[in-house]
Amino acid sequence: MCCLNFHSICRDTVALFFVLITTTSAASQEVWTFEEHVSPFLSKYCTSCHGQEEMESGIRVDQLDGELRGRRQFPWKAIDKHVGEESMPPEGEPQPTADERKALALWIDGAIQKSLLRDKERNGSALDNTIVLFGSGVSTTHNPRNLPTMLAGGANMGLKHGTYWRQENSHMSKLFLSILHSMGIHQESFADSTGTLTDSIFLDA
Repeated sequence: MCCLNFHSICRDTVALFFVLITTTSAASQEVWTFEEHVSPFLSKYCTSCHGQEEMESGIRVDQLDGELRGRRQFPWKAIDKHVGEESMPPEGEPQPTADERKALALWIDGAIQKSLLRDKERNGSALDNTIVLFGSGVSTTHNPRNLPTMLAGGANMGLKHGTYWRQENSHMSKLFLSILHSMGIHQESFADSTGTLTDSIFLDA
């Protein structure tokens, strides 16, 4: 005859269930660091499409570090968006787990917040890392030539300040591509652009 202590079994089961939940929760809430977690994540899931040999969308992850300095935030925000939406990595490539995606998003958000909360920015203020384009799509003669355009940017955005520049037959799309490059996004083309502006207001486009 077998006698079972029902209360004892329930107590032990609940205790085991609690331990399992606690262990799983602790693992999912592990705080990521760049060296131990983020860098290996990028190497495993991202460098095949965004490395030295191939640089899709102008983003190269093998040169990123744990400091989200100034314009370095733009590639990180793009990574956060596409990994969170599960459009990165592409289908057919190894995929991170849901917990890994969540942990990366938390790390990026925390790193950005940390950079914004510094008493003194290492690379200047928010204005030093801002670029603004203002203008019109048509000129006074209502054609897409001789467009009045003003470009303003902070000290870290790679612009030659106090400069007037004009070049005949330069497409606006070249200007847009040059702006992307100044933000650290090295896209090869934008719309009908054939390259960036040369000998222009950009120090390095």
